[in-house]
Amino acid sequence: TWNKHVLPRRISQIPMRKITPLVLYEYVAELEDAGVSAGTIRVVLGMLQSMFRRAGEWGKASGNVVKEITKPSAPRKRAIVPLTPAAVERIRQAMLRADPTRGIRDATIVSILGYTGMRPEEVLALECDHPKEKTILVEQKVSLGVIYKCQKVKGRPPRSPRLFSAVRADIRAYQLAFGIRSGLLFTIDGEPWSQTAYNNWRKRVWQPACVVAGVGRIEPYRRTDGSWGRRYAGAIPYDLRHSFASLLIHEGELSIVEIANQLGHSVETLLRVYAHVIAEMAEKRKVPAETAITEARLKASGDELARAA
Repeated sequence: TWNKHVLPRRISQIPMRKITPLVLYEYVAELEDAGVSAGTIRVVLGMLQSMFRRAGEWGKASGNVVKEITKPSAPRKRAIVPLTPAAVERIRQAMLRADPTRGIRDATIVSILGYTGMRPEEVLALECDHPKEKTILVEQKVSLGVIYKCQKVKGRPPRSPRLFSAVRADIRAYQLAFGIRSGLLFTIDGEPWSQTAYNNWRKRVWQPACVVAGVGRIEPYRRTDGSWGRRYAGAIPYDLRHSFASLLIHEGELSIVEIANQLGHSVETLLRVYAHVIAEMAEKRKVPAETAITEARLKASGDELARAA
């Protein structure tokens, strides 16, 4: 946040004692003109507010000026739209087609994200002994290239979401193809993924695959200097977590409490985030998750063979 939204701006050159509410309002306007979202601006201001609080404790600032301004309100979040197994499989096929070698790794990451409910930072911290026969152990995460033995919510014990046979087969095929027998499943030159590596993967691998799969698009936009640029709009890797939740809800075998445990959050969060999904699935025919994945994979493979022919 500092490197992207503060350091390149004029405000980073102003001594803290000279930063006034007017300076902050001008800074917020600068961020808004650059297309930074209200939610991100709130994060930036929250960081600055913490800095000013600490500066006050150290006697480097006379007060917390950030508390004196009105922060932009974040827009109401839209209801989530889970990616269907068919969409997940189209993304995987696009990755395999783009690079038959590296695509095995990329498609395996998508498979784990879409069918285990794990967060990206959890998937990239997986070790070879974490996938079991029926479950996959989630006990750590990667952040800025460092592995932490903890969950997103501190103090929460490790969880073991369901491991579908298709995902287990994907992981084993990936390990066999790359000769990975121990340690982390996914590394960059033997090291945990850095934030830069993940951002590059998202832009260079994930986004093009989503465009090919029809769940993303590249849109033109006008920059503040009047020139035109291109930006991505569409599904993000975190959306695959919703796909897993949708699969379990559609299957109808687990209770709300059990699904919440699989995802690693509270029942209240599950009901708040997925209420419309639960309501929509209530009247539909129950479909076993394994069946839904298998049928989507067979169709995607058949479509790929037809396309090649």
